Amino acid sequence: MVGLLALVSASSAMAAPTPKLGKTAVLNTESGTVLVQERGESGFDRLPRSPTLVRMPAVVDATRGDARVRTARGKGRADNDGVFWKGSFALSQGNGARGETVLKLTGGTARAACTGLPGDAELRGLWGKGKGNFNSKGKHGSGSSRGTTWLTQDRCDGTRIEVKDGLVETDTQDGELVFEVGEDQVVQYRCDLKGVEPVSEGFCTSVYTTPSIGLWGAGILTIGGSADAYDLCLTDPSGAERCEPHPLSPPDEDGFRDSIVICQADRGAGAYSLRWLIQGVQLGPPLGFEVDTPVGQGCTSQP
Repeated sequence: MVGLLALVSASSAMAAPTPKLGKTAVLNTESGTVLVQERGESGFDRLPRSPTLVRMPAVVDATRGDARVRTARGKGRADNDGVFWKGSFALSQGNGARGETVLKLTGGTARAACTGLPGDAELRGLWGKGKGNFNSKGKHGSGSSRGTTWLTQDRCDGTRIEVKDGLVETDTQDGELVFEVGEDQVVQYRCDLKGVEPVSEGFCTSVYTTPSIGLWGAGILTIGGSADAYDLCLTDPSGAERCEPHPLSPPDEDGFRDSIVICQADRGAGAYSLRWLIQGVQLGPPLGFEVDTPVGQGCTSQP
């Protein structure tokens, strides 16, 4: 009897491996086909449906299936537990107390292929649904989820994060522009750390929308240059463009200036786009967004 109990106990342990903070994750295929390249391995293997202990960092290809990811949080906290699909990602985790698990988008189409394509052409993306502390990283921005369903998508014109339910804290790649994105909201970031001479040595632009109520926000962060204002140009669904000047904040201790403008779409439902110009020089490509509601009005600006 003792031997039988020991055998059952060993079998249970094998069936339910335990992740180790910052070192290993427990992965399995929920549906379809998922491939994984474990740390130290030269190629991909098919991920089984049974929970499997995987050394991090690892690369997971979930473009043709659903991958479940479980990582430790430490200090008696419940594990991070999520399912990810329609994308591939590099999986890693620090050993800090928060146990944040990073999923960096990989694969997809090279940005050079954007020549001649519209700004909303997708390069790569990843859907996720989970509980715990996950951070999805695109080229221009990232989203930290505590329990939600969300999309992270690199496009020709930037990184787009869309939330279906729950709450995601998003930021630019340098963490200076931050938006909390809730259910049915979208944010998109575009950063160029080389800037555009002579007006900027590095910048990020962003657009935040709540399509169901016609609310949109535009953010800019820039360093270098002498200008203390910029022009924000909005193209409405009719194709007409209007440009308005807005002030930039005084430089902070690192030399960064910023501004956020919040508005309601005053031309009703449809597709809009935004451009940011400093002294007539455009910073990055236009960023587009859509709203679903009738005409609104009014803007506020900070500063």
